[in-house]
Amino acid sequence: MKFKEFKKIIDSYKQTVNQLDELYKLGFDFLENEKFPIWAGLDNLLQLTFESHYDEKAVDWINWFIYENEYGTKGLSAADNNISICYDLKSLHTYIKQYKKYEQA
Repeated sequence: MKFKEFKKIIDSYKQTVNQLDELYKLGFDFLENEKFPIWAGLDNLLQLTFESHYDEKAVDWINWFIYENEYGTKGLSAADNNISICYDLKSLHTYIKQYKKYEQA
C-alpha cells in the first residue's frame, strides 16, 4: 500500500471517529449501542483493511500508533535497533512495509 492510500485511510478513520465523538457529546452513543454498532463496524473495517495488506505485527504497530500514541500527537516513539520508528505517520508506514503481505497468483 502506498503512503498516499495509507494516509487517506488513517485520515478518514480519524475524521469519522471525531464525528462519532461529536455525536456522543450530543447524546448519541454508538460505542456501546447494540442496535446501531457503528463504532464497532468502523473499527472492524479498519482492521480488515490493514489485515488484508499487512501481517499481525504491522497491524499491532498501526493500532499502537492510533490508540496509544493518538495518531502521533502524544509524541511517543519506539525504537528498533536504536533507530527511532513509528513517531509519525510517514515513519510508521516506512517501518511496516517490511510486514507487507504478498499476494499469491
